[in-house]
Amino acid sequence: MNAAGADSRTAQALGLRLAAGYRAVAPRLADVPIVNPRLEVEAIGFRPHQGWAVGVMVTPWFMNIAVAALEEGPPLPPGQPGGGWSLRLPAGGIGLTIGQLEGFGRVDSASLFSPMEAFPDPATARVTAMSAIAALFTPAAGPV
Repeated sequence: MNAAGADSRTAQALGLRLAAGYRAVAPRLADVPIVNPRLEVEAIGFRPHQGWAVGVMVTPWFMNIAVAALEEGPPLPPGQPGGGWSLRLPAGGIGLTIGQLEGFGRVDSASLFSPMEAFPDPATARVTAMSAIAALFTPAAGPV
């Protein structure tokens, strides 16, 4: 297998670990009004980018672009939780907020949807997440 395939699998595995972290948090949020009980926690489209894993996290309470450092890759830019930075993607730059997930560590994110009440089922959320990550990795038509 080539290095790109290994990096892709490593990014996907990180997404699965991140999903497990959010699943661990989910029971504490069950009674929060913004939670859509029809949805599930899923990691969608995680792939390597600049040595980090980038993908979409779908939870019953949000859908976010998520960025985390790969074990063998460079660290994320320095900063404190709540701070921000901009990530360049093929479609352009996105602003990320620095965060921490209990049991996982640092994960930076950009909100796509919250609350998630408009999503009737996991399949609809999944298709939306796949479309979002595909769009972010499609080069912009003009200068970015």
